[in-house]
Amino acid sequence: MLPQTGHLTQDYADALVDQVVALKPDIIHIHDAFMLPTALKARDSLRAQGSAPRLVYDAHEFWRPRRDAAISMIGARDAEAKLARHTDAVIAVNKEISAGLHDSTERLTLVVPNGPSSTSIPAPGREDIRTEAGLGPNVPLLVYSGHVGEKRGVETAIEALTHLPDAHLVLVSAPSRTRARELSERIAALALKDRVHFHAYVPAASVTWYLRTADIGLHTLLRGPNHDNAIPTKIAEYATAGIPLAVSDCPAQAEFVTDHGIGEVFTAGDPESLAQAVSTILASSDASRYKASPELQRSISWESHEQNLVDAYQNVLEHQAAPPQGARTAVATISTQEATLDWAGSGFSVRTPARKPQDTVSALRLYSDLIQSSDTLVQAGVNVLDALEPDALKALQLIAVNRERTLLMARAGDLLSPNTLTSIEEHADVHHWSTKRRREWSERSDRLTAVINGHRIVPLVRDPELVDHVAQSAWLPLPAAQEKFDSGAPLRADGETLRVYIAADHLAPIWRESLEALTSQAAQHAAFTLVEDVSVAHAVVGDCANGTYRQTEVDAMARGQIVIGHLRNETRAALPGDVPLIETRMATLTEDIDRIAREVWISTVERQRASHQYALNWHSAEAVQALLRDVLTAHH
Repeated sequence: MLPQTGHLTQDYADALVDQVVALKPDIIHIHDAFMLPTALKARDSLRAQGSAPRLVYDAHEFWRPRRDAAISMIGARDAEAKLARHTDAVIAVNKEISAGLHDSTERLTLVVPNGPSSTSIPAPGREDIRTEAGLGPNVPLLVYSGHVGEKRGVETAIEALTHLPDAHLVLVSAPSRTRARELSERIAALALKDRVHFHAYVPAASVTWYLRTADIGLHTLLRGPNHDNAIPTKIAEYATAGIPLAVSDCPAQAEFVTDHGIGEVFTAGDPESLAQAVSTILASSDASRYKASPELQRSISWESHEQNLVDAYQNVLEHQAAPPQGARTAVATISTQEATLDWAGSGFSVRTPARKPQDTVSALRLYSDLIQSSDTLVQAGVNVLDALEPDALKALQLIAVNRERTLLMARAGDLLSPNTLTSIEEHADVHHWSTKRRREWSERSDRLTAVINGHRIVPLVRDPELVDHVAQSAWLPLPAAQEKFDSGAPLRADGETLRVYIAADHLAPIWRESLEALTSQAAQHAAFTLVEDVSVAHAVVGDCANGTYRQTEVDAMARGQIVIGHLRNETRAALPGDVPLIETRMATLTEDIDRIAREVWISTVERQRASHQYALNWHSAEAVQALLRDVLTAHH
């Protein structure tokens, strides 16, 4: 376990590497970015000796957004940006930092909060904070516990005392001499020496015991990219000590306090706002109003999370084997509609979790399993990592950075702007949408395009003409499961009435009336009849609106059924071979079905056989796999 520390001299770093190598650890766990260069050097040295230690990076802060000018801070930012991606696992103290680290480290980031122990013991040789300050039980006592650097905003608390004439403030910290002098000078200038007290730290096991007699715990963080994502340990310590909180409006900590009803929020850097928040808490007639519930205290305790860390260690150890050799390719789906496809029946190596990961440990196990898969991987659903990252695009990035190649199965609506989509799909009219909805859709497609371009992802499109509209894309036909080919629809016999099945779920609402009319007219036609069981049909009516064909039509072809629908000219021209789809529109559907039904029966049989052959050529497992191999070769 390498501690959180600042800049290391080269001599110290080299000595530390030697010590780590001598220990021959199974896991090297480092705290914060400063230790990354040293830890990676130690791991590489151990690997050269034939061992395989795992490196865990425990991120206490998100360094990338920080703009500190100090050399050590710049070093931490660079270390995180360049080196964290070479670790084996990343742990963050909260979900906000975890989300930010996804992009900067390109690694899966798990959340293990540093909460206080649920049990606290008295500190040897110390009294509680109120007793040490020499204050009676009725004196309002505010406490700030922790580092008092300039950006922590402690001056806000000191100056707030000028608006709180009866209150005292205890700073539990160990400031540098320079910082202690700065604060003391400010306190003296405000004539507050009798009401501001400096106390030394107590052991970690005694913190909540020590704080429990204060009236309010303060956190005065000033706004900034890193602070806005922070929920510092002191927040959990105050809550576990059972005292109300007054915190600045940095979003993460403010949301935590507000959501749990354990305190008040004030404007960062504003002493009057802080004083108002304190006054609101002190004026409450219900002493327990802001006290954290036992359930919350349990949930933020270390005991609630320590097993996650232990299990995470175990999981890392179980995956020490070298990654599989050869091509590692992911085929990811970003659409729930694509998740319904029978990829397994098409011969793909499908890796889909039985359920979403429910906690940190199961998520780590799932992710480790997925990224070490070789060959072709299909992740079905919007985002199998959604327990960790609700944004499917970021999840796609996580997949892509762990693959030599990533193929994305996506719909036109995922990839195209509203205007482009409208120009292609005849009934995808979005002109009636609100400006906001159109803008959001455009922004999402732009984000997806940026991810695709940034990670050299190859979009796989089911409509072949989209290849001309989506950069670096390739056409991959929808696969039909083998069982569809095996089921085999009956061939039409001589003199037999044509049996027609209508896939009404594909018909747009504007065609409903036409469909009802067709049903009525069918009773008057001796040549054809409508059936409700698709397996007995000779012909299937598919999508007559959008100008493409989908899984319904593909499955019908595989069964050897005539497909009646509508293809755009561009789609028909882009598809290979002579697509055996009978062209129709809703206005002429009855006449077109009647015309086919009145053909010589052998013509119907020939059409059925042509459908079946087309499906074999382009939509069977073997055909789709062959096309996929072509794509992989072309984009190697």
